[in-house]
Amino acid sequence: LHKSIGLLVLFLVAFRFAWNRLRERPPLPATQTPAERLAVRVAHGSLYALMLLVPLLGWTASMTYGAKTRFFGLFELPVWLQKDLDWANLLQPAHIWLAWAMLALVG
Repeated sequence: LHKSIGLLVLFLVAFRFAWNRLRERPPLPATQTPAERLAVRVAHGSLYALMLLVPLLGWTASMTYGAKTRFFGLFELPVWLQKDLDWANLLQPAHIWLAWAMLALVG
């Protein structure tokens, strides 16, 4: 279930990212200072990056552990990486720490 939800998030974020590129964004309030505008852009960009990176790292870690990834039992995603426990042991903590970073950024 964890992997399926992560993949769903990945697909939805990719769709949302593409959708946002096709339409005009509303302007930021004129009352914001340049520093606030920069903070908004950095936070927004960081959220998108993390929402893409966390599921991608999880999926990649799963592949390098040698596991298969099924999407809600409907189909199985292709495995395009070989089993490599050294990589898996590097990717799994990165997946976890970036998820915590995303949670902190949202907070």
